[in-house]
Amino acid sequence: NWGRLQGKEVVAVAVGALSEADTASKTSYQKIPPAIRSRIKYFKIRGATPFAGKEQRQQEILKSNLDRVLSYLKGESA
Repeated sequence: NWGRLQGKEVVAVAVGALSEADTASKTSYQKIPPAIRSRIKYFKIRGATPFAGKEQRQQEILKSNLDRVLSYLKGESA
């Protein structure tokens, strides 16, 4: 509920099989109302392909995918 979050620092992290550059990822981001988008920090990071086997998931879920998020939360980047 945006009414409860409004006025607070909000960090949204979307995790999915598609990259940040993928058209579907961009479309998903654009579906967030502009009034909300302008007031949150949004990250899209690559995660595992749905229904991937264990070996494939290990290749796709990388700690380095979180680097931008962790840096932001530590106050190291905007």
